[in-house]
Formats: sequence, C-alpha cells, structure tokens
Amino acid sequence: MSDALLQSSRPKRHLLLVEDDARLRQVLAGFLEESGVRVTCAGSLAEGRAQIGRQSFDAFVLDVGLPDGNGLALLQSVRPECVLVISASPYRAGYAEFGVRHFLEKPLDLDHLAQAVERLFVEAAEDGREPGSAGAGPRLQRPRVALYSHDTMGLGHLRRNLLVAQALAAPPLEADVLMIAGVHEAQWFMTPPRVDCLTLPALKKSVDGTYGSRRLGVSLSKLINLRASVIRAALEEFDPAVLIVDNVPRGAVRELEPALRMLRSRGRTRCVLGLRDIADDPDAVHREWGLAMNDEVIRAYYDQIWVYGDKAVYDRVRDDRLAADVAAKARYIGYLDQKARLDVPNAKAAAQLAVTLADAKGPLVLCLLGGGQDGERLAQSFALAEFPPGATGMILTGPYLPPQVQEELSHLARARSDLRVIDFVLEPALLVQRAQRIVSMGGYNTVLELLSYNKRALVVPRVVPRREQLIRAELFRKMELIDMLHPDAVSPRAISEWLSQDAGPPPNAGDRIDFKALDRLPDLLEELLRSDAARAEPNISALPAS
Repeated sequence: MSDALLQSSRPKRHLLLVEDDARLRQVLAGFLEESGVRVTCAGSLAEGRAQIGRQSFDAFVLDVGLPDGNGLALLQSVRPECVLVISASPYRAGYAEFGVRHFLEKPLDLDHLAQAVERLFVEAAEDGREPGSAGAGPRLQRPRVALYSHDTMGLGHLRRNLLVAQALAAPPLEADVLMIAGVHEAQWFMTPPRVDCLTLPALKKSVDGTYGSRRLGVSLSKLINLRASVIRAALEEFDPAVLIVDNVPRGAVRELEPALRMLRSRGRTRCVLGLRDIADDPDAVHREWGLAMNDEVIRAYYDQIWVYGDKAVYDRVRDDRLAADVAAKARYIGYLDQKARLDVPNAKAAAQLAVTLADAKGPLVLCLLGGGQDGERLAQSFALAEFPPGATGMILTGPYLPPQVQEELSHLARARSDLRVIDFVLEPALLVQRAQRIVSMGGYNTVLELLSYNKRALVVPRVVPRREQLIRAELFRKMELIDMLHPDAVSPRAISEWLSQDAGPPPNAGDRIDFKALDRLPDLLEELLRSDAARAEPNISALPAS
C-alpha cells in the first residue's frame, strides 16, 4: 500500500467514487478509506451529479458503464485531469480525447489503484488546489454554457450576451459558450475564443408591440415553430451545464418553452434568467408578467435570476412586485462594464475606425441610435443641428433605420462638410471612447457605454412601447451622470443648445454605481454548478398553453 496515501490525513483528501456494482464499490471504498482517503460513493450517474452539486471533491474515480448513462457525462462538471476512469473496456485513447489522463482497466489491482489515486492528488496540489482545504474542490473544467437572446428590436440583447459570453469564456473559467441569437448581425461582431453563435431566422417587434417575420415571407406561427425547433435541437445536442436566458423567461412568443421542458426533464442543465436593470413602468411589468404567468415559468424552470444592475439605483425585484419565492432566486450582480468589450483584440474594428475617422476634423460629436428602428426623429434633428466650431458630427444609425431615412440623412451629410453618416461599425465602443460629446437613445448598453467611459451625454429615451429607457434616463439624470431630453422636445435647436454648453466632464460613474458584474460572473457560475438547488419537475398543468 502506498506510504503517500497512508500520510494523506492532513486533513483527509476527499474522493468521489462512482461505481454501480455495489460489492465492488464497497471493496474499493473500504480500501481507500483505510489508506487515509475520505470517500463518498455514488451508484449511478444521477447520484454522482447530486454529490458533485452538493459538496467539493479533490479527485474522482468514475466507472463508465452506469445504469443510467455514461460516466463520462460527469466530465461536464469536473476537471478531467482529476479523474480516474475505471472500465472493463480498454478504450484509453478514447478517454484521452475527453482530457482524462488516468485510466485503469477492470479487474482492478488495488495497489495500482492506490498509485493512480495518489497521482490524482499530487496533480491537484501542483495545480494550486491544496487537497482537503476548505472549499478546495477542483475548479470546474470548461463547462458548456448556452446564452439565448430573442433580439426582436435592436441589438441590445445580443450585445449584452456577447459581453457575458466574453467574461465566461475568459480565464479562469474558460467555458465553451454557444450563443443563440435572433439576428444575423450577430456574425458581424467579434467573438472571443471558445464562443460561437447560432443565428435564428429573424423576428421583428414593431413599435406597437406586435411581432412578425423580419425577412421571411412566412406567418408568425410558422416562424416561431421553426425557431423553437432549432433552439430545442441545438440545446439538446450541445447539452449545456448552464443556460442563461436574456430578459424573457419563455423566449419571444413562448418559443423557448419546448427547450426548457426538455432541459428540465433531462435534469442536467441549470437555468438562469438574466434581467436588465429596468423592464418598464412597474405596473405595466406586473400586468405583463401576470398575463404571461412568468412567475410560474420561473418556478418551474429557473434556478436563479441575475439582475444586471445595481439595487441602489433601481430595485427591480421590489418595484416589479415579484412573488416572494421568485424574488428569492434573484441576485443583483452589478452593471456590465462596457470597457471590457475592448479587451478582445479586433484588428478589423480598429481598421474600420481608422477609415471612418480618416477625414474627420477636430472633436468628434456622436449620435447613437441603437438598432435605429425608431431613431428617425433624433437622427434628423442631429443632422440639422449646429456643431461646436471645428467639430465633426457623426451619426451611427444602426442597421434597422428605415432606408428612406438613411437616404435622407446621407443627402444632408453630402451638403455638410462636418457631418458623417454610417450605418454600422464592428465595435461602437471605439467610437464612444473617441467622442467628446454624445447624443443618444437610452438603451441599456448604450447608456452603460456612456457611463463606463464617463462621457458628457444627452440621452433622448424611447417612451413606446416601453418606458424602460425613460425611467433609466431619469434615474441617471438625477444622479447627475447624464443630461436628458424628452423625445417630444427633440429639435435641431435643442441639440445645438446642449452642444454649445461648456458643462465640463460628468462625475466618475464608477464611484457612484456598481460596475462589477463581469468580475463576478465566473464565480457565480461555479457557485451555481456546485449548488444543490432543487430540481423539481415543472407543474405543466399550471402553465399556459404554448
């Protein structure tokens, strides 16, 4: 018996043994415990998952042939290099493809087992995880994470998920991230390593709140059925450890529910609902959530709610009157620092910026319309405004500004030497960073970019179909972080007067609001995967029909 194992009680190192043969399990556990190892046993894949969710382990001994599945499925939640596979099948090379370094073929030699387990503990210690220390379970190795955004109006949901994906794919977590997005423009943005994107046939939300196909000549019901089928198939095959859904618990027009049912029935995926800081007027949100039975959906399918905001700025859980048990799942994780977008090198975006600004003279005055779908009046007013002497004005219209308005703006720009109009850039943050003054709409990402870079900004919020942008703009105006102009008051004169003011730089937003969400995301994800959250089956009868 190994002397190193006999000395391993400082304190006892913890090992999970997953083996369905009860007699063999008992023999192996007894042998290892006599060697000074603390052993927890599981007889099936489901029991193994439950134990991994319940407590931390320093190493794992996994049988492959389990009654309810392949033991390799547990590699989704643990570090493969801390795993010893035991199997009657001599498939060593195949296991190595999963990152497994240690393998023993049955029938087992107990001395060989002792030596292999010793190597597992040594490698864990060499990786900087002292065996047996409090909470010293191996860091979860490259979990698979899926991110869904419905993207029916503008690009805000997509860009928020891109930033979340960037944080999760980066060290130390290094997750493999599949984004499911509702606009083909997703392929235009730079994605970091380990992030890929599946784009759905586009769905459009009109200003009056109704939905329809953005491009295909098919009915809404056919489009939703198509999108729902694609989403379900992708998630079934990708089999993520975590699914993070942006903003809409059931997806656009309930398209996500078939996938949610499938994931919950399989019991392997934790689901998180990611909410922006503000959705709408609280009474409107309360009515809408009641009609959609969102509380019931969250109870059935979601393990946690992450609010991408600062409770000290706006307490969404309280103001939207979420049910007590649903509110208990919510965590305020802070705002997303938009400066992190530039942490991913993007040579194409930098080259595009150089071309865009090649003939721009003097200070840059920028107008941002978000997706552009409802930015006509702001764009026209900015194009006719008077800019500060020597400055160049630039309108970033977004891809959804109506073509006739785009042509009108281009005509105005041709008549002015100090105005440029562009419809899309690969990284808007580069323009925000460069601009001296900014006039913009009030979407989540846009306003957070203004605050992240501490820009002097005039925000003209959207007020229909939701009041979300108006509420956000009013809150930050009261904190003296931005200036605000109601859309009914937008005119070339109003913009000209604001641009002519010399108010100096705004206060540092980072001193007043919490911008730490991206720093917290890896730990939040690991905590979620290690937790023993309830995995109740959904009460299908309590949910509205899809």
